[in-house]
Amino acid sequence: MNDEELQIIRNRCEKATGEPWIVLVFDRAYIIQTAGEEDLEITGATDYDYDFIANARHDIITLLDEIENIHSNQYTLNDNELEKISNRLEKANSELWIFLSENREIECGSERYWDFIKPIGKDFKIYGATVADYEFISHSRQDIVTLLDEIEKLRSHL
Repeated sequence: MNDEELQIIRNRCEKATGEPWIVLVFDRAYIIQTAGEEDLEITGATDYDYDFIANARHDIITLLDEIENIHSNQYTLNDNELEKISNRLEKANSELWIFLSENREIECGSERYWDFIKPIGKDFKIYGATVADYEFISHSRQDIVTLLDEIEKLRSHL
C-alpha cells in the first residue's frame, strides 16, 4: 500500500462520528452508541456484524497506526491483538458490503441519511448515521482486510 491509499482510509475513518462506538441491546433492539450527537440503530445484522461495526472505528485506526509504527521499525500490536481484530472480521458477514445511495431521503435540515448498507443478499438498515458514517461502515470490512494484509506483508520483511 502506498501513503495515499493509507491516507484515504484514515480520512474516511476520521470523518465518521468519533469513537468509542459501543453496542447496546435494549429489548432486542441493537444500538451502537457513538461519541456523536446521535446513536446508530441498526436492523438486519447478525450479532457478529454489530460487534464488527462497533469495533471497526477503533480497529481501523489501530491498524493504520501499526503500519506507521512498522515503517518506523517498531510495532506495538502483539499477535493476540491482531487475532482479536481478525476474529471479528471473520465472524462478520463475509460478503462485500455496498452502501446503497439510491432512494435517499434526507432528514430536513441535517446531513443524516436514511439509507442502508447491503451485504449481498441482506440489508443492514442504519438510522441516525451521517453520510460519513455510512461511507466508513460500508468500506470498513474491506479496509480491515487490506490493513491486516499490509501488516502481515510488512512484518514478514522485518
